[in-house]
Amino acid sequence: MPVRAAEIAGLGHCDRHRCHLWPSEVVEVRLVIARGVNRGNCLYDLEGVALGAAGDQRVQPVLRRQGVGSVRPTARERSDAPLGGIRGVGCVPGLMGAVEVAQTEVDESDRRRGRETEQEAAEPRQVGHAFIFGENHGSRRAGLTICCLPAGGVLVRRLEGLQSAGMTTTLPPARPDAYGTDPGDPTRARTIGGVGELLPPEEVTRFVREAFSTADLDGKRVCLVVPDGTRTCPLPLLLGAAQQALAGRAKQVMVIIALGTHQGMTDEHLARHLGYRPGQSQEVYPGWTIVNHESWLPDTFTALGTIEANRLTELSGGLLTDTSVQVRINRHVAEADVAIVIGPVFPHEVVGFSGGNKYFFPGVSGQELIDLSHWVGALITSAATIGTPGVTPVRALINEAATMIPAQRLALCLVVASGTDTLHAAAFGSPEDAWAACAEISAETHISYLEAPVKRVVSIMPTKYEDIWTAAKGFYKLEPIVADGGELIIYAPHIAQVSVMHPKITDIGYHNRDYFLGQWDRFKHQPWGDLAHSTHLRGQGTWDAEHGERNRVAVTLATGIPEEVVRAVNLNYLDPASVDIAAYEADPETFVVPHAGEVLYRLRPGQRRGILGEPDGRGPSIEGWDG
Repeated sequence: MPVRAAEIAGLGHCDRHRCHLWPSEVVEVRLVIARGVNRGNCLYDLEGVALGAAGDQRVQPVLRRQGVGSVRPTARERSDAPLGGIRGVGCVPGLMGAVEVAQTEVDESDRRRGRETEQEAAEPRQVGHAFIFGENHGSRRAGLTICCLPAGGVLVRRLEGLQSAGMTTTLPPARPDAYGTDPGDPTRARTIGGVGELLPPEEVTRFVREAFSTADLDGKRVCLVVPDGTRTCPLPLLLGAAQQALAGRAKQVMVIIALGTHQGMTDEHLARHLGYRPGQSQEVYPGWTIVNHESWLPDTFTALGTIEANRLTELSGGLLTDTSVQVRINRHVAEADVAIVIGPVFPHEVVGFSGGNKYFFPGVSGQELIDLSHWVGALITSAATIGTPGVTPVRALINEAATMIPAQRLALCLVVASGTDTLHAAAFGSPEDAWAACAEISAETHISYLEAPVKRVVSIMPTKYEDIWTAAKGFYKLEPIVADGGELIIYAPHIAQVSVMHPKITDIGYHNRDYFLGQWDRFKHQPWGDLAHSTHLRGQGTWDAEHGERNRVAVTLATGIPEEVVRAVNLNYLDPASVDIAAYEADPETFVVPHAGEVLYRLRPGQRRGILGEPDGRGPSIEGWDG
């Protein structure tokens, strides 16, 4: 099904000092409050923009407040039209099917000339991917691009004014039907804890033992899939409880570190991560086998099948067509009788909320599904996806792939107090049910709100992030609160490489989504996962052949990576030795996060009060910034 779009210029909120729209606020399906326009092109007290349902050729934005200023009614209107009007609708061929372009009935006012311009419709560009809308209509004013996926999926806006490089915000790309996959039911999961609770270790141990006692594990080959060191998780506590629960019951226990495409953990790192002395795992986990997921070795995998093109079109919400994907997974998972995920749930830039089946895909999966799923997330954009409740297209994709695993699937999902070994909650059941239970709690725990955007953010990265590929989470989780034209600094003096496992990223560099889509023939043969990571760190922005790349915020690395390497990948450089954290903390225009990477920060939506998640981790330890 086609993507439809309409452009509305000048939506905003203004006072005497600044103009912007408030952050994305989901009121109902296809209803959003967005942010980020230039002064003078605004609505006062904007409440929402509604989109018509999928398949509706009449893309009809509805504003609860009308514009003020020099906007004139159209020939068919007796009252003010929405400020700037509707420019048009369209789709992008190549991956999407053709769509009839509806004719707009609202002209766009041009304030420089003081009269309406001729009616124009947005023609799609022939680049072969969705979400490239908004040709240059000769306007110097900000524009809003709204993209509606089938069944009301996504709203995207692009600023095209002289003062703003561009910004994207969206309706949640989740759907009530979960794209035909199991969305999970929190009531079916066995749970403990909740928002604001802090669970004592003995309660956690008892919960795990009791939960495992209800599962059919006697005489079974059990595979435990756990996170690597980039996730905060009290694995020694949890695996200790699991060892007690499985002793004398399981025929075999294999622990796999779900690295995805991250580098392998050393023996010393594994020992610290899982709670035993180096070389002495059998003292703590007798009879268990502990291995890294070795994505770099072909023998690691076994093929489960293929998700065909027509199903992939449904799962991606129509973003991809005529594309199928092979599903491969670590053979230890496929050969087990029972595969149990043990891991936390946090807001996530690709899937909405991490956890559950995500530990299978991409945690222990083949490169094909990793690349494709991350590129789908990049098309929607990190800003649109991160912290989105429900089943997003990428969550649907990994849920679908998980049904192909021959082993019985279970999950112990967790809500962890960021940067600590303390749990707020845990849930046990199917990966879908346990994830759904914890995602609800994570949404109220791991999302914090500010009242207004800030000029500068300093994300201090813990040493568990060993390269920019992983430390980029310091950008994903803070991007929403940076003002247009602002700066986000990733402070990580310990990092000396852009990526250990993805060397091509230094050739690709960091660019926004439109940069790649607008030059798709040039980039389509690059690993899609690398392209996705590039867009996620570069953030929101636009690209066209005439003006080039324009990004909403500046991204600066204050790391051990040489300056020439940083600038070569299209990022700004700051000497980490010059960084004065105390001075930044004293600066009212700077927001410093001492343990960045897990808690998502947003601007407070509308008039909601009293909604504030926990702080993002702990302060510095005696060994450095390592929460």
